[in-house]
Amino acid sequence: MRGISIVSATIAGFALTSVLMFLPAWASGAERRALDSLQVRVTISGSSGSGAVDCPPGTPEPNECFLYQGEGVVSGLGATTLRFTLVTKTPSPGCELWSSPDLTLTVAAKGRIDLVASEPTCQRDDSPSGSMGFTVTGGSGIYAGARGEGTLGVNQIVGTTKARLAWDGPITVAGLQFDTTPPTLTGLRNRTVKALRTAKRRLVTYTVTAADTVDGSVPTVCLPRSGSRFKLGRTTVACSAADTSGNVARGKFSVTVTR
Repeated sequence: MRGISIVSATIAGFALTSVLMFLPAWASGAERRALDSLQVRVTISGSSGSGAVDCPPGTPEPNECFLYQGEGVVSGLGATTLRFTLVTKTPSPGCELWSSPDLTLTVAAKGRIDLVASEPTCQRDDSPSGSMGFTVTGGSGIYAGARGEGTLGVNQIVGTTKARLAWDGPITVAGLQFDTTPPTLTGLRNRTVKALRTAKRRLVTYTVTAADTVDGSVPTVCLPRSGSRFKLGRTTVACSAADTSGNVARGKFSVTVTR
């Protein structure tokens, strides 16, 4: 099964600041590909924001809990919110237990995917990192009956409340295929136009459209925009379009203005 990766998704408390997506080499708008099982790999650099929060009911004591939440776009899902409570407990010298009772991935307008830590993990005092297993226990909306398992790695930055979190595991939903194909961009054609003899710029219009195998026609964004005044010489126009499953198509063409 091919993997869909997200790297360098950065949160500070509740604000996601950057997301980079890498699509499989075969994923192109010219053909429809879907996966019965979606492999998600997320690495997050952030902090717990406001610090310690109230632990979920029934959490064994002594403990301290930190809430993590961030928003981003996951290819194969769409606009997604990741939220979980990291529970820490110090049962004996040299060992701190980590667990999380309430991991969730909420996908806008589609549903929620529920996860739970399989068992607490011992983090040694002389090591700032640790990991814990989790299982996908179900969900809501189109993700009802979701299944899977994986790991959540936590690497604390010594002397701060920040941590690097690595979430890795597959998601499977009976009867659901995850759309991992970006839209197809049409109209990415290089063009040459002439400006008036005394003019330094020329107004240029063009049409670029995008069609998706699931969503149909989707909006495109191009810069510089159609109707802009292009300067003499060659200018690259960059275009992109996204579908509701978080797949992004990107393309370029050039506009050359001569006299």
